[in-house]
Amino acid sequence: LSLHDALPICTCIGFLLSYFFFISPLKDSKPADVLYPSNISKKVVTKEVLINKINEMQDLITLQVDLSEKMSIDDSWGNFPIFKKITDINYAGTGTYVLSLADIKPDNINMTSKSITIKIPEPTAKSVNIDKDKTTFEPTENGLLRFGDTKITPAEYAELESAVQEKMLLKMQEPELLDKAKDSSTKAVENFLKTALTEKVYNQYSIKVIYQ
Repeated sequence: LSLHDALPICTCIGFLLSYFFFISPLKDSKPADVLYPSNISKKVVTKEVLINKINEMQDLITLQVDLSEKMSIDDSWGNFPIFKKITDINYAGTGTYVLSLADIKPDNINMTSKSITIKIPEPTAKSVNIDKDKTTFEPTENGLLRFGDTKITPAEYAELESAVQEKMLLKMQEPELLDKAKDSSTKAVENFLKTALTEKVYNQYSIKVIYQ
């Protein structure tokens, strides 16, 4: 077979190979697999991304409230007024509400092309810190035959302070304060999502926070 006769055959084979490897795959590709630039920002915002960012926070402090509690130390001798000895202490403290984010899973988040709905646990009263600088002692009320101030040991004072903290924690369970904590928690989660998603992506969605 001469070179002149072989050239058309080689050319045909080249066209067949080009069609098989380059043109035919393009005809079989699916447009649905194409990621268009305008959709990129929505595609990368997934539940996993949100969960990872949320779990980085664990406990989120959502509200702190100022609290006060009055306690009395009664060192009287019996019930006779002349032996009375009472000292009142006005305690001041700060109560902290937290939102536990550690248990939020993908099922807690529902995403559409226009909205993000996230279910979160209700905030809880975590702790109370006594502010010793704002705590005051009132003058001791003494009966006719009692004198001086009430004396208590460090152990007794620690026990009294622990009792005050328990009373303040109970006060934090009152509906009015819990409602404030929930309102504050909702705003805290919305602000957190705004930071996690960046403002540009955040503005593409309507955010809804509900309690489970």
